[in-house]
Amino acid sequence: MGYWPARHYDIVFCIDVSFSMASRLDAVKKFITEFAASLWQVFPEYCKSESEIRGRVVTFDRCLTNSKPVYSSSFLTLFPRARSSDFSHIISGLSAGEPGEEVAENVLQALSICVDSDWVGVKGTGEWDRHIVVVFTDAGTPHVLIGAESRQVPTTSEKSVLFESIRARWDGRVDSKLHQYSKRLVLFTPDTTPWKEMADSWSDTVMLPSSAGEGMTPSEFRTILDVCLIAPL
Repeated sequence: MGYWPARHYDIVFCIDVSFSMASRLDAVKKFITEFAASLWQVFPEYCKSESEIRGRVVTFDRCLTNSKPVYSSSFLTLFPRARSSDFSHIISGLSAGEPGEEVAENVLQALSICVDSDWVGVKGTGEWDRHIVVVFTDAGTPHVLIGAESRQVPTTSEKSVLFESIRARWDGRVDSKLHQYSKRLVLFTPDTTPWKEMADSWSDTVMLPSSAGEGMTPSEFRTILDVCLIAPL
């Protein structure tokens, strides 16, 4: 399997900041910092000298009383030279939400925001770019919130519509800025619904069954790097 000499790496980190993630967020922060830096270190092997990495953060909380359960930043340049310290401040400032009555994570809305990101434009077949979404959570999602202002648990049909809408954009059945040759979805999630189904049936998707990446080995870390660098899975 060959390597494409990618120029632009857009990485969206989709992070669960619910109360149950309190003991895991420090490890998630460490991974995000090391992941972008490691991509940059291996660029000379595979990539063009003019390559760059941009990062974006999308967070979600499942606490019913959180008035803003989903947050998203803009893309910020990480390498070769960060244009500001905003990304580092966002990552270092991540904290778990308050305990309380819970609904399932608003993960589908968060995923929708990730897929609809303002990805760097691609030329031709798109082999010069990477559009990467990395998800961290310690829970499955049997139910989800439909919108940031919603406070009711959706019906199965409503969940299916939103889930299939995201999948259609991911698989290229609906036009979006996401390019089919550029995309990668990396799941640091439990081996439960909907993550297992996504890993089994969504294109260019890989899952490391875990609680938000907890216990990841160096070899698994390198595998994730390779997934982001190689041609479509």
